[in-house]
Amino acid sequence: MKTHELPVPDQKKVFAAFTARNTPSIAERGLEEFIHTSAAGYVGYYEANGCVIMAQCGDVERDRQAHETVQRLHPDRVVIQLTSDGIASGGGTIHCATQQQPAT
Repeated sequence: MKTHELPVPDQKKVFAAFTARNTPSIAERGLEEFIHTSAAGYVGYYEANGCVIMAQCGDVERDRQAHETVQRLHPDRVVIQLTSDGIASGGGTIHCATQQQPAT
């Protein structure tokens, strides 16, 4: 098994995007608290039939890098990035919210 690395979004850029997209803010907190309580990142993506749904965090360059990496790893699927502010704000990811179960 080979491990592939995904970038880590710049939390200051994520916080700025989060704040701009959620005015008034859905969570009244400053940058430091946001950094320690949010789960803005790319590893919690969801593999669905024919696609992969992953976070778009608001760090444009790292969002692009993460998308390219996941697309390269899943060439047979369409990779879709969505903002996940509400989920990430609570410390979760798209994968956490789906509660996917293995096929039996």
